[in-house]
Amino acid sequence: SRLLLAILCIHRYLLEGAASDPDLSPIVPNPELMVEQFSTSVNHRQSFCEEQTKFNDNGVDLRHALKGKNVNTAVGLDTSFVNLDSDGSINPEDPGLLIVLLDEVARRGEFSWRETFVIEYPPIDGESWLDLLLWSVDTYDISANWWFNTPQRLSLGVSFPRGWYDGSLSIIAKKDKDDISSFNYLSWGMPFTPVVWIALAATMLISGVICFFLEETRLSLSVFISYIHASFIVFTGHLDLLPTSHPGQLISFSLSFFALLMLSAYTANLCSFLVVERSAFKS
Repeated sequence: SRLLLAILCIHRYLLEGAASDPDLSPIVPNPELMVEQFSTSVNHRQSFCEEQTKFNDNGVDLRHALKGKNVNTAVGLDTSFVNLDSDGSINPEDPGLLIVLLDEVARRGEFSWRETFVIEYPPIDGESWLDLLLWSVDTYDISANWWFNTPQRLSLGVSFPRGWYDGSLSIIAKKDKDDISSFNYLSWGMPFTPVVWIALAATMLISGVICFFLEETRLSLSVFISYIHASFIVFTGHLDLLPTSHPGQLISFSLSFFALLMLSAYTANLCSFLVVERSAFKS
């Protein structure tokens, strides 16, 4: 139930702006909530099960689920986002971005945190940031720090609000010059190398010649050309070469099977060529 704060959507602060009148009252950590780091003897986490039940039963609006509550908060000490004075309190005039965000979320959610917070320092020697995060969310209602949302932390039961900063892994690469958009008359032949095309043409030509001499007893140029034509047509997947002799039928079958393999390879290579080349990112 401590996860109700996630519904308040911190990122809306950046879209709508903070309150016009900043709170310049002292921001002093609550000494009663201070716990020795990684100690499990004291727990300041509150139960918000009643508020969760009211929300589930449509008894309260999502925005006002924490109205009037004092939320125990562990504020992570990050000098980039939190400005501390020499006495350990937070500078009221320039508190830092994290404090401004917490104030704005509290204003919109109508809850308080300034009276019930502590400063959370980096993990002690021998402990990791993950250990600190797990201890923090088990000891306080909120751990306000620059925590990255990772699958490991989610699997361990840590819940994150919709943040103002996307810390997910991303890969950025420079886009190469797109030189493939221009029309190329010979692009249809790129899936095969020139040597393969020559071998294919030779195979079709020789197969047509063999079938002609196996099937015909008379030499005729027009008939010879028709056999060559039918042999090349086989590569398109259409078999128009129908010999009657057994040797001719064997040649026809082997040629058809060969054309099937080559046609499949050509289609696969063409798809791969289009996907890889159109990506516009080269190694």
